[in-house]
Amino acid sequence: VADVDGDGRPDLLSANFDEGTISLVLNLGDRSFAPAQAFAAGPKPNAVVAADVSGDGLPDLVSADSGSDTITIHPSIPGGFAEPRTFYVDAGPYDLDAGDLDGDGRADLMVAVYGAARVAILLTGTPL
Repeated sequence: VADVDGDGRPDLLSANFDEGTISLVLNLGDRSFAPAQAFAAGPKPNAVVAADVSGDGLPDLVSADSGSDTITIHPSIPGGFAEPRTFYVDAGPYDLDAGDLDGDGRADLMVAVYGAARVAILLTGTPL
């Protein structure tokens, strides 16, 4: 759950493990939602989070893709999302979260890596 479109209403995100996609469902207000928008992720996404990792002030979509040992980032652009970028993290990324760990004003990523029994920290201080 995150305000992805900046309208002040919480939108819904889901990782679709079997389909290899993530979904965004925009909150239209008045207890209604737009149809789901699907975006390609890596194989077997387990989790998705919305966070501004690109530093442009807009939330990007990030998935943990256990089938390819990667995360996929969909950088935000006005009115939508740019082509996804994929980054290798380690064996079995299972879950992820975001927060500003280094105080630079940009969200960093914490990825739970099941196969390595550790958490990978990705500091996002460089442009995507």
